[in-house]
Amino acid sequence: MGFVTNSRANTVTVFDKRSLQVFDVLATGRQPSGMVLDPRARRAYVALSGDDSIEVIDVLAGAPADRIRLAPGDEPRELALTPDGSVLLSANTASNTVSVIDTASRVELTRIRVENGPTGILVEPTGRQAFVFNTTSGTLSVLDIPGRAVIRTIATDSGPVRGQFNRRGDTLYVIHETAPYLLAIPPAVPALARRFPLRSGMDAIQVDPGTDQVYLARRRDFTVGLYDPIAFAAVG
Repeated sequence: MGFVTNSRANTVTVFDKRSLQVFDVLATGRQPSGMVLDPRARRAYVALSGDDSIEVIDVLAGAPADRIRLAPGDEPRELALTPDGSVLLSANTASNTVSVIDTASRVELTRIRVENGPTGILVEPTGRQAFVFNTTSGTLSVLDIPGRAVIRTIATDSGPVRGQFNRRGDTLYVIHETAPYLLAIPPAVPALARRFPLRSGMDAIQVDPGTDQVYLARRRDFTVGLYDPIAFAAVG
């Protein structure tokens, strides 16, 4: 199954990934934004920016099961889950914080202050660190998840919004809302980052785990570009 949020209609659309047929539309709270799926627990978590909360959806039942309340004015935008499904992270754009949530109790354990405008968040493959995309500040905040703290800040081009790791997990690809570049950052040595020219307004990125090829989508475009991960030349 696949899921798509619709912030204007306050719904989540559920579709079959093979046939691409819609088979359900779920009503949510106000302004659903980012979503993350826990396939083992068969739960989906949806950030509700308009309600300062996170909707918990029972995938098998096809219905909301619970709601995790955050602080008033948080405006959660994007979510990330550790590989074992035990910790849920919420990037709260309006309060410049990241909420650390225990998925078993559905309780916010703590919140971590980051730089301005966190709009995206990504957990690295081992589940020990998370990267927060601070769009307004033009930085990445690197979080130690067990230690629940920011351990370093990485400068990017203006408006970082999302990122993905390559299949080895040793390079982080970062796309930007305003700068016409993609950054390929080795998290262990950020100073060795490489910059590749693209177009501004990039909004979505996905890495093929089998080939390492990178799919990129731009806001208001009607196509998805396929890029070679070495030179970032378009190949399809």
